[in-house]
Amino acid sequence: MTRERVWHQDGINLDICIAKNSGCFLAMLKPIKNQLDAMLSHYAKVLMVRLDIRVAEYSGKNEKISRLMNRIKKLLNGKKYDMKTYGYVWVREKEEAAQQHYHLALLLNGHKVRHPGSIISWIEQYLEIRDEPKPFTPKNCYLMIHRGDLEEYKEAFHRLSYFAKERGKGQKDKTANNFSTSRVKPNKESLNQLKEQLIEQASLNRVPSLKSNAVKPAIGQQEPTSCREQVWEAPSMAVPATRAVISGNDLSIAKDLHDFPNDLGKTTWVE
Repeated sequence: MTRERVWHQDGINLDICIAKNSGCFLAMLKPIKNQLDAMLSHYAKVLMVRLDIRVAEYSGKNEKISRLMNRIKKLLNGKKYDMKTYGYVWVREKEEAAQQHYHLALLLNGHKVRHPGSIISWIEQYLEIRDEPKPFTPKNCYLMIHRGDLEEYKEAFHRLSYFAKERGKGQKDKTANNFSTSRVKPNKESLNQLKEQLIEQASLNRVPSLKSNAVKPAIGQQEPTSCREQVWEAPSMAVPATRAVISGNDLSIAKDLHDFPNDLGKTTWVE
């Protein structure tokens, strides 16, 4: 467990999203970083997609997210995407709401998928026909990460580090997991080159800390906000014609789902 806002790993300082009244589990941060590194060792471009999965009824097990992940695997392995290697991270949380929810991130071959609209629509339809709530899609729900770009790498990790927060974990059956990741094995030669590139950029002090606000947002972007300063507002969807409807009993879920950094630092988002 760490409550530090910066984690030094593999020769670089990585900013961690420390949520209010919560530390971060190092046992989750390490596999998250390993899978991000592994995907970048295979592909020069990796598309990270973020969304939150809600369920209609509480369960101490994770059978619904497991079934969803199996179907996503079939989708990505199929003819449309033909993607045999992909990464993922999901974490289970439960706080004020009666049901648990899941934060999910997919790490995809950026040469094959440039925009997540079709995949998110497929997930929405999959859940709808099973009478499950519509998934919540945060603002700026996707990021294209280019191999060797320290700024994009640090932002991707900062966002994923939110998954490792202590708060909300543990309310489950004893045999159920709090989190799960893919097990992509890295290309060792490419991985070593990636780490050397990131260390070199860090040594040149090209990328300021995300929490320093040294990098100002582009014109028209929202001013950066920290995890502690995040204020609940109606969700704005990144995918056209897709909007979450959250009201009544869903509000307590939505407050936690939206407690996620949006426009932090200079962001290179896919158009």
